[in-house]
Amino acid sequence: MKSKLPNKTKQVIEKMLSSAYRHHASDNVGLSFFRKTTELTAANERLQQEVAERKKAEQELKKYWDELQQRVEEQTAELTSANEQLQHEITERKEAEERFKQDAAERTAANEQLQREISERKEAEDNLNEGAVELTAANEQLQREISERKEAEEDLKREAAELTATNEQLQHQIAEHEQAEDELRGHREKLEQRVETQTAELTAANEQLQHEMTNVELMLVEALETLEVKCRVLGEGHLDTLRSMNNLAYCLNDLAWLEATHPLAELRNGAKSTNKATKACELTNWKNAGYVDTLAAAYAETGDFDSAVKWQKESLDLLPEKQRPVHQNGFEERLKLYQVDKPYREIP
Repeated sequence: MKSKLPNKTKQVIEKMLSSAYRHHASDNVGLSFFRKTTELTAANERLQQEVAERKKAEQELKKYWDELQQRVEEQTAELTSANEQLQHEITERKEAEERFKQDAAERTAANEQLQREISERKEAEDNLNEGAVELTAANEQLQREISERKEAEEDLKREAAELTATNEQLQHQIAEHEQAEDELRGHREKLEQRVETQTAELTAANEQLQHEMTNVELMLVEALETLEVKCRVLGEGHLDTLRSMNNLAYCLNDLAWLEATHPLAELRNGAKSTNKATKACELTNWKNAGYVDTLAAAYAETGDFDSAVKWQKESLDLLPEKQRPVHQNGFEERLKLYQVDKPYREIP
């Protein structure tokens, strides 16, 4: 819709045109002034129309931008690490929008100032030609600014299209992520079922093992009593007595090792392990490196790491040369653990 000139402005222009026509009818300068004024009026009307169209386009663009921004904000909460990049881009777009709004306000203020200058120049007949030149220059500047604004609008539209494509890509990634979560949830449920089943089986096995350990301890007590009888009757140097002592020491060592190094806390007992390991070492005259190694592990389980380090070094000294290729690394690794106050745990 074309904007209309104020009545006062029209009267001034008509008066100027009438005066110019009466006094300069044959003068080429007057005719040139008339044509320039007419062109200026038409250009001003086109300028007003373009400004109105630009404002309408800005409102539609702002409305579209606001709708797009709202969709982006609703989806932002569901995005993963890739969404952080989107947030950064949205911030940049907002800054561009603020700059765009600021530029629009500055252009509007400049246009209002231009309108005031046009009115003043039309009222000042003596300065009309100079005012027309200035207005033409200002109009050209405004045209350049409008052209630049169009380019900025195109850039903003391209950025909005890129943002839409990025949003669609993020939606696709979210769908894939949700599908992966569903699959993971199914695997987790299956794994929990397996863990529950294995836990029940392990609990039953532990209870059975504890029962067997109790029985073994009772048998060891009976064996010790029998050994004491043999020692009194046959003497400690008798072959049968020595064989019984070795067998009993072997059983005591195995049980002590279990109570000192088992991965389950309910099966470990540092005090009992220390007693059994000590008895096994006594029955073998403290010459069996493996039994001394068990004693060190038992002390580590009780928290007495100084004793653990002491007996682990002793076990390394007692270890026969033919057994070193097989056992020395394990002995040394346990020694390093005890030196930093850590007990040894048997790997299941």
